[in-house]
Amino acid sequence: MNIPPADVADDEDLQWFMSAHTEVTLCVIADEYNAGEHELHVGVEPLSPIEDALCGRDEVSMCELQEPQTIDNMYESLGEGNLFIRNAIESIDKEDIVENQLFFSKQQLHTRLQLKALKEKFHFKVKKSNPRSLTVCCVDTICHWLVRASKIKTSEIFTIREYIHEHTCSLDVRRNAQIYATSAIIGHHIMRRLNDANQLYVPTSIIGDMEREFGVQITYNKAWRAKEKGLRFLRGTPEESFQKLPSYCHMLTEKNPRTIAHIELDSNNRFLYFFLAFGPSVRGFREYMRPVICVDGSHLKGQYKGTLLVAAVQDANLQIYPLAWSVVDGETNASWYWFFAKLKDVVDDSSQLVFVSDRKKSSKRAITRLFPLSHHGACIWHIEKNLIARYSNSNVIFLFKRAALAYRVSKFDQFMTRIRTIRPSMASYLEHADISSWSRAHFVGNRYNVMTNNIAESLNSVLRRQRGFPITSLIETITSLIQRWFYERKKCIHEM
Repeated sequence: MNIPPADVADDEDLQWFMSAHTEVTLCVIADEYNAGEHELHVGVEPLSPIEDALCGRDEVSMCELQEPQTIDNMYESLGEGNLFIRNAIESIDKEDIVENQLFFSKQQLHTRLQLKALKEKFHFKVKKSNPRSLTVCCVDTICHWLVRASKIKTSEIFTIREYIHEHTCSLDVRRNAQIYATSAIIGHHIMRRLNDANQLYVPTSIIGDMEREFGVQITYNKAWRAKEKGLRFLRGTPEESFQKLPSYCHMLTEKNPRTIAHIELDSNNRFLYFFLAFGPSVRGFREYMRPVICVDGSHLKGQYKGTLLVAAVQDANLQIYPLAWSVVDGETNASWYWFFAKLKDVVDDSSQLVFVSDRKKSSKRAITRLFPLSHHGACIWHIEKNLIARYSNSNVIFLFKRAALAYRVSKFDQFMTRIRTIRPSMASYLEHADISSWSRAHFVGNRYNVMTNNIAESLNSVLRRQRGFPITSLIETITSLIQRWFYERKKCIHEM
């Protein structure tokens, strides 16, 4: 993909940029810079302007500058003689094709040519192709349209040396370009639209966009395959994600103190479980959060399936905060026990601690064994769903909610008496479900306002559209949620 220039002010900015764009080649343009007493001297043998900018500077000696060199003041320092370089920088992210434009690979250039042919409805053929150059022309022998590109020195970067944009072929030759509407080309075109997880981009929308933008009609199956390929171009494959996971976790623990990351392997040395709690999450829970942890599990989509286990908490401003999460094979006794065993490194067991879950026996059993001092509360929303499935009387279900939210034991007894009078079987079911786990009046401990595990459910809903993506994408999404929480907290403190 073409990436616009970025302002790199220090080493931290550079490390972030390189970590965010690992799939591309980093291009650095240096020029003589005068900053008072400090000067940046560049001495190299004469080269062509673009090669001199990208590949020809082997020996550079420089002193610390008083202010960082940005793209903007780089433009100011580039004179008329370096207009070639400036045009290359400005055209790096253009949709059209222009001379001196940069492409990070030959395949990327060829894809851009196919998109252009699809949009302008013409056909081209490869006139010359080798590892160092590419020349394409129109299929009509009398047409002057031509693109000639070559590699820059020893890098993989291609630049367009010559571009004749005018077509002199007949309309009969240019009437159809359906051959270029492949799922891979469409996937490249829609890749940026798939980057927003908050917007659902379905195959029917892809079909409409392709007909509106290119005038071509594609099938639902091709649109679906194009979306899958676009996601892989954007996020990578699940196999690549699992291979990157050990080094990814190593960098997380190196750069974020207190971060806890565990990768569990099976007897065949294959992935089994994964657990992650960011250092800011650990510190935030111990300093700012209420000691009420909601846990929930949701099924993962994609090739390798699995289950996502989430532990979420709430701060004093009722904001949801992801504490820890795990990827396991399913909601089994072994997986829940492993998850809570790793959670003990984050949360200390105490009588002030409360867990709220959906009453699954496996999670409750693990909490009882690993956090014996804590208290376990049941989600009243899940109990209500069970009551709706068993009993159809809405008045009785309303009485249950009043009983669950009652603060005084006397009020609770009044509602339970009315439930027992109207539907005795329902009262027996609620008593069997352990009144102390779902009743606010009888609960031992402090649940604050957390009567459901909707905190974890809400977090799962945010991740729902990411659950088919590779595991590293889930890490990036949760990282952004934590960063957003800290940003909002700093903003509130600043406003105070």
